[in-house]
Amino acid sequence: MSGENRRFGGWLLPVIVVAVGAYFLLNAMRQGTLTAVSLKPVNYVGLALMAAGLVGVVALRKRDLWKLAGVLVCGVGAIMVICL
Repeated sequence: MSGENRRFGGWLLPVIVVAVGAYFLLNAMRQGTLTAVSLKPVNYVGLALMAAGLVGVVALRKRDLWKLAGVLVCGVGAIMVICL
């Protein structure tokens, strides 16, 4: 409507990724292979960094450099949650 040339079907890949993830989650729940993990303080810091990065990206949509910084902070937080 705005005159932009948009590619049709840009929603298809995220839907496929979410569907495959949901399938694997349900399959693991049926087999009983899911186990609870205990988070360490480093993991909580990682979660806080992910949230701060997400807030930075959403709040500073117009400023590209700050948006990139928010994405980087969120990525570092994700690494802290997953790897440490």
